[in-house]
Amino acid sequence: MVLTRSLIQKALVFGTMAALVPTMPLLPLLSQKAQAQSNQRSVQLLAKRPLNAGNTSSSGAVRGECPAGTKNLKALNPEKDPGNTTQGYPTFWFYVPFGQNAPQSETSDVKVTSVQFELQDDTGNPVLTEPLQLALPDEAGIVKFTLPSTEKALEVGKDYYWRLSIICDPDQPSANPSVAGWLTRIPASAQLDSRLKATPPQQQYLAYKENNLWFEYVTGLASNRTNNPSAWSELVKLFDLQEFATTPVSELRPESGSN
Repeated sequence: MVLTRSLIQKALVFGTMAALVPTMPLLPLLSQKAQAQSNQRSVQLLAKRPLNAGNTSSSGAVRGECPAGTKNLKALNPEKDPGNTTQGYPTFWFYVPFGQNAPQSETSDVKVTSVQFELQDDTGNPVLTEPLQLALPDEAGIVKFTLPSTEKALEVGKDYYWRLSIICDPDQPSANPSVAGWLTRIPASAQLDSRLKATPPQQQYLAYKENNLWFEYVTGLASNRTNNPSAWSELVKLFDLQEFATTPVSELRPESGSN
């Protein structure tokens, strides 16, 4: 499925409401005119990356065909992170609430086996050859996904919108748990290059953190988490995932038979 700006808008609205419903009191309905003006503003914002655009870091409650996990699908990105990366093929980090071995929904015998990753430019055009179908790991836990080198590298100075969805119901995308966000590829600064050269590999994640490069920071820390267990534990605790601090990280890979 190719995302359009209209679909992105609907997805963002759905994700936001799903997150707010459990805690917010009911609000008066907007007048038709006010609602139309609000919708028009949303479309205008999505014509390019909104200023200070954040991430939908946690999906709403699981519905429909999905098994019930103890936690929601999460992106390991702070909601207000600027989403900068120096990488043409960045690595994304997520928590998936169930895997291939999860018990199925009481109302359906559908087996949930995959997630879908989509990437668009800031005008809503798809960047990937086609949405990527990735196999879930066997169990719930922290996973990573690196944009494959078979795709076009991110361009310096360009904004991108990404989205990861668990495919529980292919015919009803709005029922699928999803997380989304923005990122921009920026050039590596001379300051960063100098800092990296002066820092041992197992500590280089600190240089990325100092330069607000969250994607590289998480990847660098995860790669050296055995050398820095307390730092890794503190990071996953930010996302209420402390019980996974010592469990293996799985890599999301294309499903068998997919490109």
